[in-house]
Amino acid sequence: MPEFLLWHILVLGSTGFFLTYWLLQGRHHLFARELCYRLGGKVIQSFGSVWGWKTVVLRFMVRNRQLFVEYRYRHFQPRPKGALVGWQMSGELEIRIPLVQKFWLRLLQQNQDEAPSDDIITKIPELDKHYVIHATQEEAAKDFLKRPAVQDRLLRLPVFPDRLEIYKGFLRAVMNQPYMQRIRREEFESLVQILLDLVDVYENQQIGLFQIMPAAGNPSCPYCRGIFDPSGESIVKCSQCGTTVHQQCWEENGQCTTWGCSSMTVKDQNQNVLTQEQ
Repeated sequence: MPEFLLWHILVLGSTGFFLTYWLLQGRHHLFARELCYRLGGKVIQSFGSVWGWKTVVLRFMVRNRQLFVEYRYRHFQPRPKGALVGWQMSGELEIRIPLVQKFWLRLLQQNQDEAPSDDIITKIPELDKHYVIHATQEEAAKDFLKRPAVQDRLLRLPVFPDRLEIYKGFLRAVMNQPYMQRIRREEFESLVQILLDLVDVYENQQIGLFQIMPAAGNPSCPYCRGIFDPSGESIVKCSQCGTTVHQQCWEENGQCTTWGCSSMTVKDQNQNVLTQEQ
């Protein structure tokens, strides 16, 4: 093959590859921007590598709350063995809404693999049918999920998240392959409004109208779920209900993580009462 012909083939091949990559990159960014367009979402971060995962983070305000949308995607992802096509596009969309956390809660779609021994059965047929549920405070989780306002909104979700979780001070809704599912802007906006409603119900507890439901004794923090290491980190205890939390987690959350407890004071390991400012 003549040298000049080989050179032209290499140049055209490289140009075609980078043009395709640029078009895919632009389409993914446009997809994320399109979902948040009417809500005023603006890109605050964009990073990643050519061959690996890329991430776009948008921030916007709705109903006086700050929200974050993180879209992670990869142009080329190997398919499992036995698949007809060798490569596929892969992506994940996460909506995060800050809140004051009272307990850890996770709802996974039933088609995902989870150890059944940790499941919470709410005895609400529709919820138990769709979700595998886990929480650090079982009774508190049931109390929250059995509220009519919560059930109504969970069952009206236009898109069922693959994971719905309250963790580290955020309500997180994660959807796999949103680009391939062709999630529409109207569905996304409706999903955001329902998630905001859930946050309002979660935070607006009827303090004093029901018994405080402390987390069962375990070696992990109810906020971050990290294992306690008294020798290497500060650990505090709620002065009202006795729940044990990392001091850094308490300060980040602003109050006790126990459902029904509004205490903002803790006792350190020396039993000195510490007042936390809101």
